[in-house]
Amino acid sequence: MKEARKTPVTIIVAVTVILLISYLIIDYFNIPTALGIDISRINIDLLGNVINVVIAIFVFVSGYCLIDRWNVKKVNNQKAIAESVLHSIYKNCLLYVEYLDQPQIVKTLIEQTDFNKRYNSLGDPSPHMRYAQIPFTSESSLLSYFQDGILDKESFDTYQSIKRAFTNYVFARVIFFDAPEKYETMHSEVVQLLKEQLRSYGK
Repeated sequence: MKEARKTPVTIIVAVTVILLISYLIIDYFNIPTALGIDISRINIDLLGNVINVVIAIFVFVSGYCLIDRWNVKKVNNQKAIAESVLHSIYKNCLLYVEYLDQPQIVKTLIEQTDFNKRYNSLGDPSPHMRYAQIPFTSESSLLSYFQDGILDKESFDTYQSIKRAFTNYVFARVIFFDAPEKYETMHSEVVQLLKEQLRSYGK
């Protein structure tokens, strides 16, 4: 790992210390007098005011830089958490796609479904609707990261596309359980999308 570059705060502190030490040395050894400089002609009050202003500027800039560093660190931590949540969702989606490769899982969903009933995805979801919602149980926290700009619009669009592809595949896999030609292409597409995203996070 490369050595971290010095931050503005470090530089400001170093300059302040150097100036302070230089002032103490000049004052202690009375260097101006030794050089023949008539310090009685120097406006001490004005010099004191200038020094106070300089110190105030240093304090302000140091405080600003510290706050800025804290904010950057906070945003980076939030982004890492958001990406971890997103990665977890994609990983679970892939897992639940693989579960549907097991005939017994599909058979159970079919047996639990009343094909004469009109289901509602919000109030009364069908068994396969509930199955499709499982990987997205942490969606509420994820959406806040999109709204706050922690994750960008491209990530949001990708997330929406994957959720739609996954949900459509689950629906087709159950409804057309005996017609593989109607869901095999959807299976390949959703798996490819998920694996691409998982690789992009390097996990």
